[in-house]
Amino acid sequence: MAAPDPSDPIYKQFQLMRTKDEKVRQAAGAELKAMVAAAISELSPDAVGKFWNDRVMPRVFELIRSQQTHEVLAGIYATGVHNNNELRICAYTG
Repeated sequence: MAAPDPSDPIYKQFQLMRTKDEKVRQAAGAELKAMVAAAISELSPDAVGKFWNDRVMPRVFELIRSQQTHEVLAGIYATGVHNNNELRICAYTG
């Protein structure tokens, strides 16, 4: 996995999701969902796969493998769902 680009807005949203503050995690998840949806709507199917594999799933896996419960929850909130050939991020709405 390539090192993340700290200036990447999607990476920044994943960083916000690491907080212990539930409201911040929810807001970051909602923003992440919107950002991913906007990004993949403009990409070819091959580019969507690369985007998903390079920029989204590594961050989800980092969260899920964390030793911090709030980060694991953030990873669950950010789990990708495949529905009708559309990849999307699900934000936790509690």
